[in-house]
Amino acid sequence: MLPRKPIYLRDEKPPAGRRFSSGFGTIVFIFVLLGLYYAVFFRSENQAAQTIEEKLQRSPAIPEENLKYENAAPSGRETEALKLVEGTFNKGDIPSAVLTRLEVHQEDILGLVKALGDNVDLRGIKEGQKIKVMLRPDGRAAGMEYPLNKISYISVAGENGLFTSGKKELPAKLEIVKFGCMIKYSLYESIQRCGEDASLVAQVSDILSWDVDFFQDVRRGDILRVIVEKYSVNGDFLQYGKVISVEYSGKFGNFIAVNFTESGGKNGYYNADGFSVEKPFLKTPMRYSKVTSDFSKNRYHPVLHTWKSHQGVDYGAAKGTPIWAVGEGEVVYKGFKGANGNLVVISHANGFKTHYAHLSKFAAGLKTGFRVNQKDVIGYVGSTGRTTGPHLHFAASYKGKFIHPKKLKNVGSSSLLQNDMEAFKKTLNEMKASLKSVPVRGITGAGA
Repeated sequence: MLPRKPIYLRDEKPPAGRRFSSGFGTIVFIFVLLGLYYAVFFRSENQAAQTIEEKLQRSPAIPEENLKYENAAPSGRETEALKLVEGTFNKGDIPSAVLTRLEVHQEDILGLVKALGDNVDLRGIKEGQKIKVMLRPDGRAAGMEYPLNKISYISVAGENGLFTSGKKELPAKLEIVKFGCMIKYSLYESIQRCGEDASLVAQVSDILSWDVDFFQDVRRGDILRVIVEKYSVNGDFLQYGKVISVEYSGKFGNFIAVNFTESGGKNGYYNADGFSVEKPFLKTPMRYSKVTSDFSKNRYHPVLHTWKSHQGVDYGAAKGTPIWAVGEGEVVYKGFKGANGNLVVISHANGFKTHYAHLSKFAAGLKTGFRVNQKDVIGYVGSTGRTTGPHLHFAASYKGKFIHPKKLKNVGSSSLLQNDMEAFKKTLNEMKASLKSVPVRGITGAGA
């Protein structure tokens, strides 16, 4: 609330000394304000650049009911009736402009801005950012909150122009959620139709990616059951935690993955036989794709118009689609190679190699001799070399001889040690029973 000007009777003039004092005070306030903003907005040239992660934390939207003002009112004044006002940053706004629009007392604005600047890069505030201020009956500020994301916020507290700030988090509630869903069109659509957030799709598909290709193997009528940790704040979904167990039953096969921690402390997902679901090779080298041409000893070549062997699998996908290394290994070739166009070859353990052809471009920094991990992006779909359109030609070889890439899935994974098997079997049986008891939505009598 801005201070009001004094009221004088008609023809009455304020004393000269008072006019001088008021004008002098205004000038002093303006210089102090300018000094503060010089310090806030120009001092940071000597500070370290803000990281991407810090910038991503700055989300403009937090539901009002999520905001909890803790310790905002100084001791002895907690019982005062406080008024909550909310402001939004417009393009080019500085904090003082927003606070002025909210009619925050001028003597509090400097302190609020300075305290906020101790935790937030004031130059990086984006359009749409929310800010909330608590005002006492006399118009003075009691506190302020600046949301960072759904759960974190900067809390400013104090009085009489003196404020301090710190980062706080809202308490999140954890619950174990069980659900079953019949697949209709896709994993993504089905999980959403069954009432869960689409962010769970990536977790489930990653856990089962060594056994199930959710872009080719999924069939209508397949059954998915999941037990997962779920976090919420004030009843609103926040995020999923650990997937405890997942089971997929379909025309392509039946698969289960159970989260288990070995006696040595290693945590992972294991199948019904106690083998890690993580295998040396992924089933596919990219996420969104379809097989347009399979491995064949005698295929009609669409460019050469003749019959010849096709020693790999072609995956049709849009130009620029990221391509993964299907397994850990060393890049032994990266470059242009005739009909293959841009080609990457990775050497893996035990005599295996994988080949990725027709790339539009290579991943930044990729070089011959580099070690790559499973699912590292090595390049992007293109149509370089002898092709009729954008696709990935993916090939595999074993000790110099090309093999069908599907044989890579038979390369074994590690198993639990014998002294962990008894505990695992107990956990497995508990998970099987729990999953079996979950009703499946989409089946008659089990939900819509």
